[in-house]
Amino acid sequence: MAKTTSCFAALVFVLIAILFCHATDAQCPDQWTALKKDCMQFVRKASPAPLPPSQQCCKTVQKSNLTCACKHVDKDLLKKISMQKVVTVAKDCGCPLKPGSKCGDYTVPPPLGGM
Repeated sequence: MAKTTSCFAALVFVLIAILFCHATDAQCPDQWTALKKDCMQFVRKASPAPLPPSQQCCKTVQKSNLTCACKHVDKDLLKKISMQKVVTVAKDCGCPLKPGSKCGDYTVPPPLGGM
């Protein structure tokens, strides 16, 4: 019974994450603007160490379609941001990017310690 409850709880968590972490493609341009405004300071290459994302950044990440946002990642943006920090911010905000998925030319690596 405990295993069934744990599996059910995990399924509910995944469904909530899907609902909260993915909006529609039609909202993508506005979401992209909000992501840049609210989260850029946490993913810049120039920042000396990874900073934990703010509550506002996480709210924006959770409302955004990250797959759509990844379509906006180009070579110029990659010069300014650390994709490792992007992956960390998404994970810290409860919306991890799927390992193996593409964000611009960057491929999201598997979690440390394997899958």
